[in-house]
Amino acid sequence: MSDSAFPPGAIDLHPVCLLPSPDRPAAIWLAVWPSAVDGFTDPRDAGLAIAEAARLLARDTTVAVVARPGDLADASMRCGAGVRVSSWGGSLRCFADRLPMMGHGPDGRPQALDWAPPSDAAAIDHDPDCDITARLLGLGGHGEAAAAMRALAPVAGRAQMIAGDGHGMVVASEALLATADPDARAAVADLLCRSLDAERVIWVPGGFSEDDWPGSLDGVVRFLAPGVVAVATAIDGDPDQPALHETRLRLEVTTQPDGRLLTVVPVPLPRKRPRSEDGRLLPASYLSLLRDGRRLVVPAFDDGNDDVALRLLSRALPAAAIEQVSCRALAGYGGLARLAVALPQAPALDAAAIAAAMTASGGPVPQPGA
Repeated sequence: MSDSAFPPGAIDLHPVCLLPSPDRPAAIWLAVWPSAVDGFTDPRDAGLAIAEAARLLARDTTVAVVARPGDLADASMRCGAGVRVSSWGGSLRCFADRLPMMGHGPDGRPQALDWAPPSDAAAIDHDPDCDITARLLGLGGHGEAAAAMRALAPVAGRAQMIAGDGHGMVVASEALLATADPDARAAVADLLCRSLDAERVIWVPGGFSEDDWPGSLDGVVRFLAPGVVAVATAIDGDPDQPALHETRLRLEVTTQPDGRLLTVVPVPLPRKRPRSEDGRLLPASYLSLLRDGRRLVVPAFDDGNDDVALRLLSRALPAAAIEQVSCRALAGYGGLARLAVALPQAPALDAAAIAAAMTASGGPVPQPGA
């Protein structure tokens, strides 16, 4: 794939994207209302889960829910007066490629990435600024961008193949790579560090084997705090156990930029993993949660491990307010995280760093007070 495959102007989009700390409150949450049109076999219970999660988040943060026109009245009634509900005709699928990231516009002002859903929901490579590819393309020289593209696998959902703690650590799925060449891996890791303002990349095997988004880390790896990462675990005999075990091992031997080991919190998958009507294992995971400041909204699947997961997360985050929402009807989407996206609060900006990044990308340098 060459540079010419991307829209004009993609080469200088958002040269630096900041992954916010996982405990940083959002400015606003956007959630999507599940509809039978999107393939939900039990849209009523799926909607109840989204409504409850929205009401919990709305205690601290503005929450907006978008619903198809035919579901608007039901969504409004169930979400209640504290949640904004509006009409939207897009697809749920685009939410699977979204992470809460913050970029800078051409004038250096904070600009959120992955916020407005694309109007063409059928397209997997949505807008040029909502995929990790474009972030790599924003790093400067065309030759460097072309080399990065050759090393990236042509798959959808790349943004969900990245997890970060907002303080220099990034976990990336090996499904992001098109080749096992160690030089290419190192080059992509370097580009990820530079584009996400990180210091270290840990490569892990990837996501659930039967997920609709192969390689997605949603539900597999989740930073709970800077230097504290939760990882899903499975019992022997589970088809995903070897990859999850390898992911855990790699994280447990990883040191942070300050030399300390990562704190790894193993969280089991449901004891009886839900399956689709055709027998496919669904990516239901307690780590497909929503986090806003000290509040966590954690999925429950009417399973024996619901209490175990809650206890482990509470032990890892003793000051957090943690509540569970029954999400069995959302098991096909893993839980909650693929159906909601946070617009982060603007980080403190370093004017000199932004100016340097803009100069490197060929974009206009922001002026003081702009």
